[in-house]
Amino acid sequence: MFNRLHLNQHSRQLINNIWINAKSHPMYAGYNVIKDQASYFDAGAIAIKLESPKGLMNMFLFYPACDGSGKIGSCAIYGLQLDGHKQAIERSKKLFGLPVDSVEWDEGYERFLDVTLEDY
Repeated sequence: MFNRLHLNQHSRQLINNIWINAKSHPMYAGYNVIKDQASYFDAGAIAIKLESPKGLMNMFLFYPACDGSGKIGSCAIYGLQLDGHKQAIERSKKLFGLPVDSVEWDEGYERFLDVTLEDY
């Protein structure tokens, strides 16, 4: 039987906390902050989207680790100001408080940042 990768309850709670904190942050008062658990279900991923009245600003797409642990293994970041995100992550070696192993440019339909997390 095919065993899909998934995020465990702890990882889901971490993502939920990120979503709640973004929704209540004054910087995003005029934004629609959406947690999307359905669109990327086939990949076992959960997205947090920041939308301004003019459209999508950023999307953070959290993927499960490949080892089957249920932990967050990586996060793809799409949208605006990616250079600034990359510099901030490289400087702090953190993404939403989680330890970062690497942050690299990648490209599919569009250019994005691929952030690989360390075990946490």
